[in-house]
Formats: sequence, C-alpha cells, structure tokens
Amino acid sequence: MRKTAFALAILVAATVFAASSRNRSYVFVRGGTSIISGGPLELNAVVAKRDQYQRNFLWVRTAAGREYLIRDEATLAQIERLFASVRASDPQMEQLHERMHPLERREDALDRQVDALTDRDEDDAPLTRTEQERLREMQRELRDVQTRLREQEREEEALDRKRDALEEKAEQQLWPLVDEAVRKGVAR
Repeated sequence: MRKTAFALAILVAATVFAASSRNRSYVFVRGGTSIISGGPLELNAVVAKRDQYQRNFLWVRTAAGREYLIRDEATLAQIERLFASVRASDPQMEQLHERMHPLERREDALDRQVDALTDRDEDDAPLTRTEQERLREMQRELRDVQTRLREQEREEEALDRKRDALEEKAEQQLWPLVDEAVRKGVAR
C-alpha cells in the first residue's frame, strides 16, 4: 500500500523534497511541481491535500499546529522563486540516476549468477573448471561494478548535501513569507 501511495506521489510531483523545520509542515503545488516538507506529515496526508486543493496552492501547518492555505498567485510566485535553485539541480541528479541504473541492474544480475553457482548443495557435483573460471570472471566484474557504483553513490551524496543546503536556505525564507501572508489575510 505504501509503495502504491509513493508511486502515486511521484507521478503527481515532478520534484519531491522532504525535510523537517521545527515541526512545521507544508505542501507546495505549482503546476506539475510539488514540494513537500514536514515533520509529522505522512504521504497519505500529502496526497489528500493535493487531491483536495488540486493545483497552485501552499498548505502549511505551523509549529503551533495552525493550518493555512495560500492560493494568492503573487505569494505562490515568490515561493516558486525561492525553490528555483533547488529545482535547478534536478537535471544533474536525473542524469546521475540514469548512469546508475544500468550498473545497479548489472550488479543484481551478477549477484544472482554468482549466488546460483556458489549456493549449490553439498550433494551437488563440484564446479567444473569452466564454471570456476566463469565464477571468478563474474566476481571480478561484480567488484568492478560495485566500485563504480560506490563512486556514483558518493557523487549522489555530494549532490544531496548541496541540494539539502539549498533547500534549507529556501525554507528559511519561506516561513517569513508565510507569516506575512497570515498578517495580510492572504493565508486562510
């Protein structure tokens, strides 16, 4: 069930970010982009907010537990600009994932093949010379694939750290905008 809800959220959102900011939560939907952040906010609640309000809104839950909805275009445009630098890193992350997927698939295939040869029962005949040679080749290739994956995972971690810093900066600027919208009566 959780995987289905997660897949649905991915289809709905071009970008999904998750972070916590002192027990405050928000769902920002603008066009095909959704930005989600929050402490106790669950995926089902996020999908429900998106379904309830459709497109172009910011729903927030403050640290005090108050909920507000902002649909004012000027405020939403400001919020969108806050997160532009975060979204700008999306293509780089997508390219990295495209490079990683074939390696991950190859690693899985090699793991299965190596396991098939090494997990024989004691009653089975020992590996032939050809099978032993093939096993060594697969193990070498597996080590190579894993090394390349580790390099790309380090690159992914660096991109994540950069993205997290940009997101944190954007969120620090978001909450004063929300406070201003509440003062002006734009947030309901």
